[in-house]
Amino acid sequence: MIFKRCSDVDFNMLHEVFSTGFSDYVITFVKPSLWEFKERFFGAEGNMLESSFIALAEDGKAVGLALGGIREFQGVKTLRCGGMCVIPEYRRQGISRKLLQLLNEEAVNSNCRQFMLEVITHNHKAVEAYEKFGFNKCYNLYYYTLEDINILNKYDNKNEIKELQMKDLAKVKEIFEPYHLNWQNSFEYSSCCENIKNYGIYDEHTLIAFLSIRGEKIMQLWVQENYRNKGVASSLIYKAALLNNISKVYLTFSNSSSVYNFVRKNSFSKDGVEQYEMYMPL
Repeated sequence: MIFKRCSDVDFNMLHEVFSTGFSDYVITFVKPSLWEFKERFFGAEGNMLESSFIALAEDGKAVGLALGGIREFQGVKTLRCGGMCVIPEYRRQGISRKLLQLLNEEAVNSNCRQFMLEVITHNHKAVEAYEKFGFNKCYNLYYYTLEDINILNKYDNKNEIKELQMKDLAKVKEIFEPYHLNWQNSFEYSSCCENIKNYGIYDEHTLIAFLSIRGEKIMQLWVQENYRNKGVASSLIYKAALLNNISKVYLTFSNSSSVYNFVRKNSFSKDGVEQYEMYMPL
């Protein structure tokens, strides 16, 4: 078996092994086009060709892939495995472990302080393999959807929302510092995305609520403690949805009782997928 950096092979090989390796994934998988694969996994996701690795059989066939990206995440230099697969006929030969070892070496050589990934909770074989490698489950990652935004119209109160500019976001980032945001909801991620809209509610000159939304996805949501449980967050989501002409929203969050209570109170439905965020200190 030969292992190479993904920057040293044709990009089409990455797309092909990714599509084949995930074809029997534990959740329904829709094969992305070459363009979709590149835009999704090598854009805001943060994966880099030079930090990703591919496994090749002796005949040159691509049989395994591990995507890796390095960035400051919650103030810590982190290597994240953004996807790993082995095609069915080459599994149980130690390929995935070797790919993990290569990512780990890349993290150490790049002076990262942690190595992390996400995995679906009921993918028990993968979870066990990651734990044997040295990862620990640190957060549960939940997915919720509100199918009809009009459920929130009762909260359409007098709170006026204001679209925030980039200069306002530095202060917002400070507000979120005590909270854990998963990789795909982090400011590091959203700063690489297009079509992000940021909204706030002010009490005189004090920001009391903030919402960041991309299409139908809520990226970040916060309400100042003294204004919680008064319909402020619901009103903010509802008005932002009207401004963006969307009829539903969805959000992802990690281990937060306040967000859990909020989504249950406001008729969000829990999606079937749940993940672990797993970390390994370096």
